[in-house]
Amino acid sequence: MNCWSTGTKLEAHRSRWRHSKTANYLKDKYRGQQKSFQQILEEQIDETEFLESHFREAIKEMENKDLNISRIPPKTKTGRNRKGVDYQDVIIFNK
Repeated sequence: MNCWSTGTKLEAHRSRWRHSKTANYLKDKYRGQQKSFQQILEEQIDETEFLESHFREAIKEMENKDLNISRIPPKTKTGRNRKGVDYQDVIIFNK
């Protein structure tokens, strides 16, 4: 096994661990609540070790399992359903 392969596997493991840690934090903090993505960032970005990208990725991974996202607007300019998470979107955490 070469160094590049080992480094890639290690980074993938760290990424999964970080997503899991961020997701668990969000579930504990916001259980049963509704917040815009902007509100979550404003409340947490300076209070935690997580970056905006960590929150965004964790929320996308948690969608339809631990939370739902009300996207505003729900469609792109070309009429397709939006899939990303933007500041105005409302995150609805399960109880």
